[in-house]
Amino acid sequence: MSAPVGSLVLVVDDDPAVRAVVSSMVTHLGHTALVATCGAEAVALAAEHNPPAALLDVLMPGMDGPATLDALRACDPGIQCAFLTGNSGAYGPDELLGRGAVTVLAKPVTLTALGAALELVLSLATV
Repeated sequence: MSAPVGSLVLVVDDDPAVRAVVSSMVTHLGHTALVATCGAEAVALAAEHNPPAALLDVLMPGMDGPATLDALRACDPGIQCAFLTGNSGAYGPDELLGRGAVTVLAKPVTLTALGAALELVLSLATV
C-alpha cells in the first residue's frame, strides 16, 4: 500500500533546529508539515487539523513523546506515529514500539530513512 502524497504530518520536537530540518524534509517528500514545539501544542493542533501521522521527539519537557502519543490517540485512535530520538532516556525501542509507534528513528535522520518511515506510517493511517 502506498502513502498518499500531500498528507498532513505533525512534527513535534522541542529543538528548533530539529523542527526546522525535519519539517523541511517532510515538505521535500511531498507532504505538509504541521509543526509543534511541545506535546500540549501538538494535541491542540491535532484536534484542529486531524493529521493522519505524527513524528514525535521522545524526550521533551512537560509531556514527553509517549505521553503525547497517548493524548493524540485519545482524540484520534487512528493517528500513526514514528518516534525520532537522539536519546530516548528510559525508553528503549521495544517499549516505544509497544506503546504504539510504527517505527523509531535515530537522530540525525536521513531523508531516505524519514521517507521510508513516512511511507510506512502513512500507509497504516486511517484517513
